[in-house]
Amino acid sequence: DPDIQLQWLNNDRPLRVGLDALVFVLRNARAEPIQGAVIEVRGDMTHAGMVPVDGRAEGGTEDGRYVVPFHWTMGGDWIVTVRATLPDGRTAQRRYDVQVRSQ
Repeated sequence: DPDIQLQWLNNDRPLRVGLDALVFVLRNARAEPIQGAVIEVRGDMTHAGMVPVDGRAEGGTEDGRYVVPFHWTMGGDWIVTVRATLPDGRTAQRRYDVQVRSQ
């Protein structure tokens, strides 16, 4: 849905193997925060044979922030797919190509 703005706030910092908190902001076309949605994150390594990693957050804060607990299991290149489902059923999806450091 083009009326939904979904932004990953902290993907510009170095990503490292281990537990992480991915922060997303969800807004409507007028840049107003959206609460009550579900954010689902799926991480896939770019090479075959790795089990995907999933994370989820529900509800959000007053400013439209959603914090998704996530566990980077291995260093390397990842494809991160983020899907937001609003209370009214509309969805937005984004894809990010990221690199995760081993140390």
